[in-house]
Amino acid sequence: MIAGGFQFLIAFGLFIFFVLASGNLEASSKDKKLREIEIRIKGGVFEPDVLALNYNERVRLVFLKEDDSLCKEKVFIKGLSEEIPLKLGIRTTREIVGRKVGRHHMECETGAFCGVIFVSEDPNNPPKHYYVPHPE
Repeated sequence: MIAGGFQFLIAFGLFIFFVLASGNLEASSKDKKLREIEIRIKGGVFEPDVLALNYNERVRLVFLKEDDSLCKEKVFIKGLSEEIPLKLGIRTTREIVGRKVGRHHMECETGAFCGVIFVSEDPNNPPKHYYVPHPE
């Protein structure tokens, strides 16, 4: 009777271990599918300055501020309710989700227009080219 109970506990423990391990493997495979977009800020220009997302797509934005000429401390993506702090020479990562279809401007704390994020319902119909004015 004791041996049977012991075997049950071992089998139950292994079952829990594999259930938890499979959940972790699933989560890590989801992270690998996450699209990452690096945005470099130098000389008053965001590169790239036009981004296209599908509706409900989750992406990881990585901002790298290479100089102090624009966006002293923050970037705002108002239509997506995002406020992203920046530090010179340090990569700042933020995951965002395209939850609102449309055009969402990226702006500095000064209100300077830095770029645009398009969120589209139809992945087969990407946005047309959009001009982003750059400081001279």
